Amino acid sequence: MSLDLLVIVGVDCYFKRVNPAVTRLLGYGSAEVIDRQLIDFVHPEDRAATIAIVSELSQGKQIGEFENRYRCKDGSYKWLCWRGVTVAGLIYAVAHDITDRKQTELTLKKLNEALEIRVAKRTAELGYRNGNLIFDRKRAESALRASKARLIEQKEQLQKTLEELQQAQVQLVNSEKMSSLGQLVAGVEIKNPVGFIYGNLFYLKGHVQDLLNHLRLYQQHYPNPAREIIDNATEIDMKFIATDLLKMISSMNIGTERIQQISKSLRIFSRSDKSSKTPFNIHEGIDSTLLILKHRLNATKKRPEIKLIQEYGELPLVECYPGQLNQVFMNLLANAIDALEGDNNQRQGIIRIRTEVIDDNWVAIKIADNGPGMTQEVQHSMLYSRRSLWAKARVWGCLLVTRSWYKNTAESIALIQHLAREQSLRSPFPSTG
Repeated sequence: MSLDLLVIVGVDCYFKRVNPAVTRLLGYGSAEVIDRQLIDFVHPEDRAATIAIVSELSQGKQIGEFENRYRCKDGSYKWLCWRGVTVAGLIYAVAHDITDRKQTELTLKKLNEALEIRVAKRTAELGYRNGNLIFDRKRAESALRASKARLIEQKEQLQKTLEELQQAQVQLVNSEKMSSLGQLVAGVEIKNPVGFIYGNLFYLKGHVQDLLNHLRLYQQHYPNPAREIIDNATEIDMKFIATDLLKMISSMNIGTERIQQISKSLRIFSRSDKSSKTPFNIHEGIDSTLLILKHRLNATKKRPEIKLIQEYGELPLVECYPGQLNQVFMNLLANAIDALEGDNNQRQGIIRIRTEVIDDNWVAIKIADNGPGMTQEVQHSMLYSRRSLWAKARVWGCLLVTRSWYKNTAESIALIQHLAREQSLRSPFPSTG
């Protein structure tokens, strides 16, 4: 069972499909949710914001995370964190439960308020004591400082626990999200129908060719058909149909091959990682990511087409966690495209990908773009030097942000930094703070 709640919602706000996690998280059966408006389950205080988000998604806008409260079957509410995208008039959204995090934040806030009240109260009491109680006052102040230190220590511990919980949630969300994406988009729902169409196009083309040949035999042996046949041939433009029909079948064949390529790339990109590292073709992972992002390289009204230069070396299979590595490729390449889209100059954007073997133990993967680079403000906030983006290891985990605003936010940052720490990677971006 997936750790995430996956839903498909129409632009009319009605649920079209949900995964079994709705029972575990909210207590409802799938039949109790399908064909009901999602607003029916949202906390009254969160409905206006939720409707606004759905409206933006239905218009094709990209949004970050948003949070709201959903009513459980027992009447209680749970906090959910959502991310969504609109495809073909349907909103595909994934959510994970952040109720524990919210409760932890509330507890931390109460501790802070209690601390401030205790300090203020104690200070007021000490202010009214006379000079004969100086020794007692100092002793009380000492005890108060010790108490404050303990509370601050507890606060820091709670903050550390909260950060560890958020990091664990990010890892679980990304792992399960990629697995669910592969099953939902690149699984049997696409593979079998496309295979059926692709397999029959070959025979369809042969049958159509036979029919056209048979028709030509009629035209050859009966050159003077009835007037009604001549009129009908003119009306339907028989010559055009005979020429265009085979072209249509060829176009359909190319289209199904393209869908099969995308399906394969999605399976490669979203593959689930096992408990141990497995041999992986890094070029295959990069290519699958590029195929998914291919539409973003095309020319737009604001910029020309982004040129892609791939300089691949002869790399051996590398032992790693392919699913996590593909997510790193996705974040870094998407970041490069974002940087080029934010460039006000009308020059052609270029992304260069180079791979090479360093020695028997190391390979290098370099990704660079000719975008504007980071502003001084972003450099200061990220505490990184501006250098070429490369990583030396079986997989890299450094993060370089070349824009002043962030689309991937905490999930991308936590994922890449976690990979670097987990696998003891070398990074050319040492922290300056």
